[in-house]
Amino acid sequence: MKLENGQNMQDHLKVFVELFEELAIIADAIVEEERVIILVSSLPDRFSTLVTALEANEKIPAWEVVTERLLNEERRQRGGPGSSDSSEKLLGQTIPLLSHILLKLEKKLSRKRPLLCLVVGKRELTSSIKRAS
Repeated sequence: MKLENGQNMQDHLKVFVELFEELAIIADAIVEEERVIILVSSLPDRFSTLVTALEANEKIPAWEVVTERLLNEERRQRGGPGSSDSSEKLLGQTIPLLSHILLKLEKKLSRKRPLLCLVVGKRELTSSIKRAS
């Protein structure tokens, strides 16, 4: 049972939990370490970096740790809240607004020294706002 492209990770995890519960009723329960191994082996290549990081641990991580990291990774890949792509988009919207505000302040403060220099990634935004004495 593999995670298919476009399938939601939450749904994938739900299927596994239900399957493990059913197996516990009709047969011997699967221990947590085996559950983690089965889950990780069901992941497509797009999770290979996370899988490698999980495998680097001396012990097999707990189910809760693995599922949380998988959900975070899916969110990151989809560009959801908290993802680096989402942060960059927000930053791209914030910089022009900040620039506009700083330019208005510059006109009000006609001083000689720069007040603010903001460096973001590869972009540099320098305001010519002057420092108030």
